[in-house]
Amino acid sequence: MKQIISDFFQLGHLRLISRILMALRGLFIISVLTPRDFGEYTIWLLFVFYFQFLDFGTLYALERDIPHFKARQNAQALKHVRDVGWSSFFILSLSASIALGTVTFFVFKSWVTALLLGFHLLTDKLYRAYDSFSRTQLKYRWNGIGEFILAVTSLMMVWYMLPRFGAQYIFLVFILSALITTWFFYKKCPLRFDWYFDLKEYGRTIKGALSLATVYYSYEFFHVIALTVLAWQYDILTLGYFAFAFRIYQICLSIFPAVLADVMRARMYVHSAQLENGEDPFRKMFLPLGLYTVGTGLFCLFTYIGAGWGIQRFFPEYIESTQALILLMLALIPMGPVKVLGEFLCSRVYNKTALVIAAWILGIAFQGLVLFFFIFSLTEANIVHIAPLIYLAAGLLTFAIILWLAFDVRRHNMRTRIPAPKDINYGMV
Repeated sequence: MKQIISDFFQLGHLRLISRILMALRGLFIISVLTPRDFGEYTIWLLFVFYFQFLDFGTLYALERDIPHFKARQNAQALKHVRDVGWSSFFILSLSASIALGTVTFFVFKSWVTALLLGFHLLTDKLYRAYDSFSRTQLKYRWNGIGEFILAVTSLMMVWYMLPRFGAQYIFLVFILSALITTWFFYKKCPLRFDWYFDLKEYGRTIKGALSLATVYYSYEFFHVIALTVLAWQYDILTLGYFAFAFRIYQICLSIFPAVLADVMRARMYVHSAQLENGEDPFRKMFLPLGLYTVGTGLFCLFTYIGAGWGIQRFFPEYIESTQALILLMLALIPMGPVKVLGEFLCSRVYNKTALVIAAWILGIAFQGLVLFFFIFSLTEANIVHIAPLIYLAAGLLTFAIILWLAFDVRRHNMRTRIPAPKDINYGMV
């Protein structure tokens, strides 16, 4: 517990400041764009979101396997994982960026849009690789400074460029700030590996990463299915109203649950690899998750009291989104525990990945089916209020399932010893 708190004060406070600056960036973008323009911007982001899946989760598998093999002191497996994993990740990311640029050119008939979205995805993957690597090396101070640089540079550039050049060039800001931050990481925590070109090994890497990738991407898809349905079935203006509330919710999601999970992830994977007989695997998680729940509950109360005034004062064009924002903020309470517990259950020791995937898929299916049921009976104004309620119900359903799984694992572990896994098949399997 003390180590997690220490990690949080190394990474967490810088990351919180960075996320607050990123929140200001997001709020500034919303304040400049009209609901219709913000709806179009959201559609561009959805294209980027779906093409990012084409790395097949190799980065998430690296975050899982590097701490694991490092803790087991298996140097041969660690080197193999690094070389094959990073090689496959960068090649897949380049392929995904080219595919995104090609598809968006044919959809939007604009080379500028295609190039901006394609390079945005590529530079974002590059930044995320160094960001992830610094965490697996437990370089939390440099990791926090890097995110701070990203937040400051992107906020300053958005402040200057957006009013002058329009929404499309927000992606140029993202590209430049990602490159600047990646250069900083390269200087402070260089990512070194030997390039490995072997399609068969790439296939094994993707196969080993797919289960964990499905967990992460199910989690991310859970958050955007409502946006996707509204973008598909309703006009851009309706999408803009809902996207306003959801974007503010996503900003808070990146500040609260994401920071907690990032700080705890590497430590939890190391801890699970070193379990001793009879040790409680979740005892180090109770206090952080309890503090998170209390803190987000108070934040939701504050949002309920001040949301109407805040939107009327700063975003009067989005006043119809007030109720949607309040409902979405309530979903922050279960999202912290469900993210942390879900990732811990997917470690190599517990291997409950399939059940965690099933929980997220059930939440996705619940959202999708209920939204489609209401599509044919609700007006544009009503769906903006109903979609957040559906999202909240799906979040609570998923939280209940994963919490039950976590306590079931805990009860089992307190009765029996979990044997340490054998390090075989050095690929990410």
